[in-house]
Amino acid sequence: MVWAVDQGLIKGYVNQIHPRGVHAGIGNWVDPHGSLTEAQLLSILFRYTHQAELENTAPKDPFWASTAYQLAHKYNVPTKGSLSNKAEANKGTTRGQLATTLATIHFGKQVSLREAVDFMYETGITYGRTDAWGNSPMTFESFGANDPLQRAHITSFMKRYHDYLQKGGSVNPAPPTSQPAPPTTQPTPPPTSSFEFSIKPSENNRVGNITVHYGQHTYGSKNQAEYNEVMKRVHDAINKDLASTPFMSGHNGALYQYFDNFMAGERPIMDRNHPDVRSSKNVALRAFETSYKDLRDAGVKKNTIEEVAKAGVLAVSLMSHAKDPRDGTPNSAHDAIVKGLIDCDAEAQVYSAVYDSLGYTTAILARPGHAFVVIKIEGNWYLDTAGVYTKVDMKQAMSQGLQVVVPPTDGSTLR
Repeated sequence: MVWAVDQGLIKGYVNQIHPRGVHAGIGNWVDPHGSLTEAQLLSILFRYTHQAELENTAPKDPFWASTAYQLAHKYNVPTKGSLSNKAEANKGTTRGQLATTLATIHFGKQVSLREAVDFMYETGITYGRTDAWGNSPMTFESFGANDPLQRAHITSFMKRYHDYLQKGGSVNPAPPTSQPAPPTTQPTPPPTSSFEFSIKPSENNRVGNITVHYGQHTYGSKNQAEYNEVMKRVHDAINKDLASTPFMSGHNGALYQYFDNFMAGERPIMDRNHPDVRSSKNVALRAFETSYKDLRDAGVKKNTIEEVAKAGVLAVSLMSHAKDPRDGTPNSAHDAIVKGLIDCDAEAQVYSAVYDSLGYTTAILARPGHAFVVIKIEGNWYLDTAGVYTKVDMKQAMSQGLQVVVPPTDGSTLR
């Protein structure tokens, strides 16, 4: 925060009562754990990117952040608040709003939330939230887009953005114009896979009154019509979208160029003080190490790792529109994909349908209050947790009281 104060990005509360209350005294405060409003966010960003213009723009309103909102309008930066809606301007903002605002200013055009999160990862501005094991999956979900943005967060993010630019990162603060943009040379796209995905042929097994494709898996369908609709959507998505699905959720594919380095055993730099810790290569190696280390160390082939990774991202995309009603009722892939209702049971069924369709064996296990899918990959079982594949000692897992909700596709017994 000292850097941000020195740069003039934040001023804090000068000679005022502490933001947390009069009991804390009167003085100069930065309140690092306090929430950051949209008005404050815009002011900080434009102080960094358009300082002279911000200072030289005449305010149209007495509101202290008037010029920041005027620049936001000029540069087509999406906002919830405005000069006519100061209530929203003074509300706390989120990590997702920071990402979209910064990325929009950086690229000179509006970007989607997913594109913004992608930008935050690939520039090394953040690794996202850590999981229960202290790893950084660097997925869209682990970014925490809906989490409140604290004042300390913005200073850390801006310092890393500053470091990115100082190391040669490009920025395009193109002002709005009514004239067509001149033609630009398109960058060479990142490397992509060269092999094709194929759907496993149907086994045409009978389970009650439903004919199913794989094992005894109905994916929670109540009837043949529900089952057929689920499989049609899953297979259509695989045929149409799997090859172009991002290798990792939250990334546009630029990190893939370093996957061979990871497969060859190259380790990421973990020293946060190392000058290359936030380089694109190290960001990629760290993401791969978190997500696929267990697969690589078990000798799983490169193409197989890529296939299961893409399959997991595709499964998430099939459920991206679904909402959790918080009543425990969703329990099928049809609920999640077709009805748009989801919880852990329905989510596990979708993952199972996608992986089964690609020829993998899956099972659904449960502990009190939670169900999850496990996938058999080249002889070993793995848990897919938001794109992190963790090898499972099934004997040990079953000894801890896990229940088999849906048995393995291949008919084997878990023990």
